[in-house]
Amino acid sequence: MTRYLFGFLGVFALSLMLSLGCGEGGGEGGSGGTAGSGGTGGAGGAETAMLTIYTGDWRPDLPGDGLAGPLEGVEVCEADTTNCVVTDSSGLAQLPLPVDEEVILTVEKKGYDPMLGSEKLVSGGLNWTSFAPATMERVTEQFGRLMSPYPMQGTGSVFIQVYGGRPEVAVGATLELIGTTGKRYYRDEDHNWSLELTATTSGGGGGFVEISPGEYQIEIGGAVGNCSVYRGWLGDAPNRVRFPVREGYGSTVRVDCD
Repeated sequence: MTRYLFGFLGVFALSLMLSLGCGEGGGEGGSGGTAGSGGTGGAGGAETAMLTIYTGDWRPDLPGDGLAGPLEGVEVCEADTTNCVVTDSSGLAQLPLPVDEEVILTVEKKGYDPMLGSEKLVSGGLNWTSFAPATMERVTEQFGRLMSPYPMQGTGSVFIQVYGGRPEVAVGATLELIGTTGKRYYRDEDHNWSLELTATTSGGGGGFVEISPGEYQIEIGGAVGNCSVYRGWLGDAPNRVRFPVREGYGSTVRVDCD
């Protein structure tokens, strides 16, 4: 039964990633949704739930969403703890995390851009998330387009993927960094980062580099309606999402807008 359930979750995660699209280092990796609940802690302990994680290998040269298949050997940790798992040959792993708490995840594999995820698990239901890191070679190229140094020294970055129920919904969104400064970019139709664009394209999303470590918000404006947070934490106003930034990591955020 366990093997059957795990196989089902793998197919589910893969099919959802294919339908939603994938990201890159500091980029989108799927939704921080809700996959079977874990048990509760012992006497006096906090309730925990099991987060199912899928890691995919993303390549911009491939047609469509660019998903090359599962990525094995990615270490995902609850930040600043020894609570870690490594994804298997199916790109899957399960990590117990506290329920109803804002949690930071570190996502690392040699040769790939280190990533940060921000999750908040619910009690019961389906808690799952996915990451599609890009190679350091790919990210070095993109930072070069922004005339920004990589690897990052003393700063971090963030990529936010804007999705919508219809493809055109994600086009024309603007991004405003709240609480600090950073160099803004948008991703063009060829998935390259550009300083010249002024809003999102069908390539989907954009972000900021050269951000000091801390916790900040992005406000989504322009040609979008109401946005729901699927990766990140709720902001303090409509169409805002909060996220952590750490030195050397690419934070990843996702919103769905109507």
